[in-house]
Amino acid sequence: MFTQSQSHVPERVRDYHLGLSSAPRQQWIDAGPWTVKGKTSRELLGRAWAKACHAVGIPGRKVDDPYFKATIMETQKQRVGIKIPTSKEIDGKYLDENVKEIENEIEKWKKEWDECGVTLMCDSWMGPMRNSVINFLVYSGGTVYFMKSVDATDKIQHHQCLLKEIKAVVIKVGYHNVVQIVTDNGSNYKKACEILTDEFPHMAWQPSLAHTINLMLKDIEK
Repeated sequence: MFTQSQSHVPERVRDYHLGLSSAPRQQWIDAGPWTVKGKTSRELLGRAWAKACHAVGIPGRKVDDPYFKATIMETQKQRVGIKIPTSKEIDGKYLDENVKEIENEIEKWKKEWDECGVTLMCDSWMGPMRNSVINFLVYSGGTVYFMKSVDATDKIQHHQCLLKEIKAVVIKVGYHNVVQIVTDNGSNYKKACEILTDEFPHMAWQPSLAHTINLMLKDIEK
């Protein structure tokens, strides 16, 4: 009987499980989709996962998530007899391990910033309860990660306030690494970034194209 080959994870994929979800796999010869056993197994698997999703309130579209697919593939690879992790382990031990893994990958990624440069993205968001949040994201070398949020609910988003928050992130990332700052097209952001780029001339400010188009469409509606 042929057995399932070890999945190959592309070298450029930082996350093993994301790579696993899209890696090529060899079918079991007696359980392929063309066999009765394969068709029956897929039906049983589908019904079991559907029941689990519906019981705990997980929308069906979530099974398209690459991590979900990776979970199925890892389970298939480990075969029968492995003890299922408990909820305590998932929310404790394995959560801590995953956080540590992400932190390690981010540290490796930071070493590329000198070569690739960094684009700092900053955006304000207001919720239905009028709570205001400023989000900061970092882009470099084709990778984006969420850096932090600042609760600005009790702050007036004056350009000096924005300048203080943006500059703090620039310093944390390393001002020599930041080559571009992308924000919305608000006058407060524009003023803050003008002051910042005067202080750091190698940086460029770029207003968000999506926000600019949104403003244009609003003007057309008037």
